[in-house]
Amino acid sequence: MRCIHMLRRVKNYWNIIGGHFVLLLLLTSLITTVVEGADVVTLNCSSTVGGSVIMPGEGDFQYSQDANASIVAMADSGCYFVNWTGTAVDAGKVADVNSASTTVTMDADYTVVANFKPNSIEIIGSWTEGVSHAEEPGYKRALLLFAHAEEAGAISLDSVTYGGQEMTKIIDVNVGTTSRVYVAGYILDEAGITAAVDGNFAFTWSTTPDREGYGSVFLQNVDQTDPIGDSNKNGTLSGNIISTSPLVTYDGDMVFDAATNSNTGFYTVLNGFTEGLQLTITSADAVEGYKPATGVDETPSVYHYNPLRQVLIGFVVQAIVVPFNCDEVQDAYFGLLSDLNGDCYVNYEDLKIITDHWLDNDCTEPENCEGADFEPTDGVVDLFDFSDFAMQWLLCNDPEDPNCIRNWAIVVPSNCGEVQYADFGLLSDLNGDCYVNYEDLKIITDHWLDTDCTMPENCEGADFEPTDGVVDLYDFSDFAVQWLWCNDPEDPNCIPNW
Repeated sequence: MRCIHMLRRVKNYWNIIGGHFVLLLLLTSLITTVVEGADVVTLNCSSTVGGSVIMPGEGDFQYSQDANASIVAMADSGCYFVNWTGTAVDAGKVADVNSASTTVTMDADYTVVANFKPNSIEIIGSWTEGVSHAEEPGYKRALLLFAHAEEAGAISLDSVTYGGQEMTKIIDVNVGTTSRVYVAGYILDEAGITAAVDGNFAFTWSTTPDREGYGSVFLQNVDQTDPIGDSNKNGTLSGNIISTSPLVTYDGDMVFDAATNSNTGFYTVLNGFTEGLQLTITSADAVEGYKPATGVDETPSVYHYNPLRQVLIGFVVQAIVVPFNCDEVQDAYFGLLSDLNGDCYVNYEDLKIITDHWLDNDCTEPENCEGADFEPTDGVVDLFDFSDFAMQWLLCNDPEDPNCIRNWAIVVPSNCGEVQYADFGLLSDLNGDCYVNYEDLKIITDHWLDTDCTMPENCEGADFEPTDGVVDLYDFSDFAVQWLWCNDPEDPNCIPNW
């Protein structure tokens, strides 16, 4: 009752007695790490490369048993916070494993690990020519297909499927009068790749081309909501060099180009692009290239030494979205729970909203007393709401402030490929199939007592850390610790370690 009375006074005299300091004292008194006389438990905090735990820090921290410990992770520039792992997650004690700012119920000793990943697009596996491409494991993937053709008449590639899944046309172009050359680009997102029943492409052409060729490549860290950015195309009947208009990019994106020419010879990709694949299609040539983007405009351009009819497409594949300002944070629903005024800072301005509505009992949607009645809403702003508010006191998540956290997260792995990419692979899972079994044991026995285990092969991983160049009983002892473990997200009998 004394607390309620004091907060009434703070509300009534906010502008007179400097209620900032009164409420801060209350805030401090409510947030206590270790209560004298209570049982003490320990939380160990650590992080992977790409960020750090900034609250409470990294190392061991003690709390009163059953306390709610606030944990906050911050990603380095160019990286994402992915999720929390550790024994606290395994025990279901972390309130939100996908949030960089959350709490741990400390009813025992626990560990938490903050996991981070880069947010730039990467090519996975190899660029492949032909009408099939085995699925490559990765995270937030996309599959690109480039189609090239020459035909004595009008031609268009109307549709493409991969493993039975419909791909989306990005852009296409053809040029010529009687004889024509053609190039097209298609894309398939993570959901389509996962649903594909095999690695085969199927094509529906307006007219079966006289000559055709195909190239494909898998990518990861692709924005699944809006994967394609700027694009452009061009066609010419003469000239060695053909270019598109400049394409707008953002840091972490990747730019692709693809060209087809009616004569044989050789292609060179220009403007700093890297050749991914060059094809000869009977009497025609084709090339496909790429360039990582840094946020400056890029111009797809190629050179052919024996040109006739040429077509060129260029487009930008966009990386996983990172908010660049506070408005984008709010639009993407990454706002902090206690940031009631939506300025990406939890401070006295938000605290004033709490006090302005203190003990109001008519908080209804959509206003909800300006958000001061926290979930689960009960229509009243009281100590329960203040307790929730206090968890994020003085936190901020403004992308333009290097001192703020970055709480935009990527979902946990959904298949074994994502497990391996996210570095959650089990130490003893030597073949990377998310199961530690006799197949991995065979790798140990195949390299038993080998004395030439050097990186990068490291005897297929059989020489465990710390590596000494030999596969022996020390390595077998490390291997045996995880015998018959599995961490396949698609197998309910396995134990997730993320």
